[in-house]
Amino acid sequence: MEEKKKSKIGIGILIGAIVGLLLGASATLAYVLFSGRMITSADPTKVAGISESSEGSSAVDEGVIRKMKLIEEIFDKYYLEEDLDKSELPEDIYHSMVNSMGDKYSTYYSAEEYKKATEDREGTYYGIGAYVTMNTDIGYAVISGVMDDSPALEAGVRADDIIYEIDGESAYDLDLDEIVRRIKGPEGTTVNITFIRNESEEVNLDVERRAIESKTVKYKMLEGDIGYLQLTAFETISEQQFKDAKADLEAQGMKGLILDLRGNPGGNLSTVVEIANQLLPKGLIIRTEDRDGNGSSYDSDGKHEFMLPLVVLVNEYSASASEVLTGALQDYEKATVVGKTTYGKGIVQDTISLTDGSAVKLTTEAYYTPKGRSLHGVGIKPDVDVDLDTDAYYESEGAIDTQLDKAIEVISEQIN
Repeated sequence: MEEKKKSKIGIGILIGAIVGLLLGASATLAYVLFSGRMITSADPTKVAGISESSEGSSAVDEGVIRKMKLIEEIFDKYYLEEDLDKSELPEDIYHSMVNSMGDKYSTYYSAEEYKKATEDREGTYYGIGAYVTMNTDIGYAVISGVMDDSPALEAGVRADDIIYEIDGESAYDLDLDEIVRRIKGPEGTTVNITFIRNESEEVNLDVERRAIESKTVKYKMLEGDIGYLQLTAFETISEQQFKDAKADLEAQGMKGLILDLRGNPGGNLSTVVEIANQLLPKGLIIRTEDRDGNGSSYDSDGKHEFMLPLVVLVNEYSASASEVLTGALQDYEKATVVGKTTYGKGIVQDTISLTDGSAVKLTTEAYYTPKGRSLHGVGIKPDVDVDLDTDAYYESEGAIDTQLDKAIEVISEQIN
């Protein structure tokens, strides 16, 4: 394992768009809440009742098509290289058309790209056990969290590390699908990743690819009968793991609970709704709404309302489903939120697959907290703002955690 200190780039961590998991097997990639919902397959010449002959405000009118043909003729007549390969031209046009919307969450996938993004990799490919966030403001992916007992942790990967190079090739401006594709690989092999740490320190690490056990809940009883429950993602298995952990802590005589959602990138809608149902009074958990005002509401039945003091720990990497749960708890005044302002993703993407194998992912809905708050681009402001002393945290291997210390202080006051 080699570490190099080098002033290469100065980067402020300005969080952008997408969150995924560099796990293993079938959990190779997981988008944030709602962000990969499949609608249906559709004929590329006829989608949602829109056909090639549709009239109206189409941006691709006859004048645009004529100009495209004219530019192609100019290529053929004047371009220096006679053997110009134009096979990728249509795909480039489709990409540009979606990109021109200016929505960093919407994208076009060619058939090959979509296959790579959705293919079942179970039993074939393995990962390193880290959470990764695509920071579109700087053009690089950032490690938002590292799983316990993972190859990434063993190799020395840290949260906030910027993925600068993968196997010697620049990771600049690569989308999350491509980042995951390059890092995954056969079990037992290694991937060489160069990170930028603390804005200027270059760290080069070889990380082994292994199957990662997807355990999303870790819990323990702290001094003073304070329960501590860390939830790292909202996966299907998380619901039962959460219920079991909560029940065990209650059986041990828990007097209050610290729910740690730091670095949690989100996950399944059904999972966050069920977990919220274990904590909230009867009422609305989340509401989604499209541009026409149509949407869905998800409610708590109030049968499992948590009645003990509750503190929720969050940071800038707590995203999507984490924000749904935190926002609802804050709106109902069921918890004190401690940490840093959350990620701020409050919109929904749907993916429309086409019969030629390609697909378009578009932003289709926004979601709102019980009090009607939109969190998109804003996030959740904590009730108690506190920074993590990262140097002390890593030097002490997690023993010194300034944010957790503040959470313990807050909940101890509530208990007493």
